[in-house]
Amino acid sequence: MEKLLTVKDIAYELGISPWKVEYLLRRNHLVPVIRIGNIRGFEADTLEIVRERLLDESLPDNRDIGLR
Repeated sequence: MEKLLTVKDIAYELGISPWKVEYLLRRNHLVPVIRIGNIRGFEADTLEIVRERLLDESLPDNRDIGLR
């Protein structure tokens, strides 16, 4: 079985904050494979998808998406 990644795992691997990962996941409609409580597990290829989207987009300031 493949290892599943959490938002924190993806953020750590890419060197970005978890809120940026959340933003990219939601914007690109990426859904978890499994959910246990409030922990969501994503497939390993999600890391590559988020990395590509991160390069493609200029991320807004956190005030622009309602996070503080």
